[in-house]
Amino acid sequence: MGRLVVVRLLVVVMGLLVVVRLLVVVRLLVVVRGLLLVVVRLLVVVRLLVVVMGLLVAVMGLLVVVMGLLLVVVRLLIVVMGLLLVVVRILIVVRGLLVVIKRPFVIVVRLLVIVMSLLVVTVGVGADIGVLSVGIIDVAIVLIACVVDAVVFVVIVVVVFWDTITIPFSLRLCNPIPKPKPSAKPMKIRETTIPTPITSPNGSHGLHVFLPRPDLYCFIS
Repeated sequence: MGRLVVVRLLVVVMGLLVVVRLLVVVRLLVVVRGLLLVVVRLLVVVRLLVVVMGLLVAVMGLLVVVMGLLLVVVRLLIVVMGLLLVVVRILIVVRGLLVVIKRPFVIVVRLLVIVMSLLVVTVGVGADIGVLSVGIIDVAIVLIACVVDAVVFVVIVVVVFWDTITIPFSLRLCNPIPKPKPSAKPMKIRETTIPTPITSPNGSHGLHVFLPRPDLYCFIS
């Protein structure tokens, strides 16, 4: 009998050990499942971010192309401005020569000088605007890159800590914290004795004392 008891105890202990191991394995599986869910979410977010980053890279490439074209246009305007300055100088020389020859041509040459000067100023202003636009595009590219980095950081933080942020609120909504009920004061039971003269079966006189419970009584002779 003693051996059977020991064997049964050993079987119970082994069963408890198996249950504990199974519980540990189940908890590990739950943790692994949560980590896999986080990884899956991160992969989905990373795919979306890769698409967004691809689009932004395409936009930034277009901006770079536009900036290159603007630089080309600015260089062309600078070249045109240089050529116009050369033409203005030639016209000044021609005016000096025409002063010696005839008067009417001097007026025409002066008008041409004024027109060419206006063209030089216009070209110079256009070149300045082109340089400013190139600088604005550079600033826009830097700002887009900063915004993309900030969005990526915020999305990763929200995905990683989403369960930590939402579970307490969902638990509060589903299971609101019960308000503590006012503690009920225990009722005090007063012991009362009601002496009643009675006569015992053998003829002796005494008092019948009633205790708090109706099923308890004693006889005092």
